[in-house]
Amino acid sequence: MRVFRELAAADPDQYEPELATSLVTVANHLWSQGESAKACTHAAIAAAIRRRLARANPDAFRRALASSLTGLGVYLWAAGQRAEALEASQEAVAHWRELAAANPALYEDFLAPALSNLGNRLGALERPGAALAAADEAVDICRRQAASGKEVNQDGLGTALNNLGNRLAAVGRTEDALRMSGAAMDIYRTLAAEHPSAYRADLARALANHALHQAQIGFVHKGLELTSEAIAIQQELAAANPAAFTADLRKFEDIRDVLRSELPG
Repeated sequence: MRVFRELAAADPDQYEPELATSLVTVANHLWSQGESAKACTHAAIAAAIRRRLARANPDAFRRALASSLTGLGVYLWAAGQRAEALEASQEAVAHWRELAAANPALYEDFLAPALSNLGNRLGALERPGAALAAADEAVDICRRQAASGKEVNQDGLGTALNNLGNRLAAVGRTEDALRMSGAAMDIYRTLAAEHPSAYRADLARALANHALHQAQIGFVHKGLELTSEAIAIQQELAAANPAAFTADLRKFEDIRDVLRSELPG
């Protein structure tokens, strides 16, 4: 990266794109090592470079800018810089939206998850109306793609449905939330049956999420049944890789304990 800094200082037109790419690579590495604050620093510089490049040549650099902003939003959120993360996520969605308007076949695949992530952040910041609108649009894109005959990323659709369910629950639409989380659960059952090593953890999260929505409409026993299934999956995963899976296992056990406390007697 130091080499690209020196080259970009001498010839920015030629080497700033490579410098931005190297900064993103370093940020990703830092993120994987748990260094979210340092990842933010590198990703922010990359985004600033790409923002400047996109202003001069949007056709060449807007996609790279949108990608940088998407990653920057993730790193900032993890580092606790929520307002800055929201701003980066909103800017990313704006760029993906413009790109998708010009070429939906190529860029709606990026717009949908960006909207879903934005919905999560708006929800956490207690903006339920805006959060629901973003999550709903993400699912609408996936459904529209499926209706057109395009093969839809089922993992992405499952995530979008789960997120929409949570956003619906936040505004009191619990039965609609249950339908969304149930659809997500069904998707991950299928994916986990086909590729267990890749999707069993996602299935466990979907089961726990659906369990909460079941309990919200009064089906506590069903919620406990689903939570027990999630815990059983997660116990196997945590036994093989405690660092990666123990935290979610504890969350599922907490959900089980809460649901047990809601049973009469």
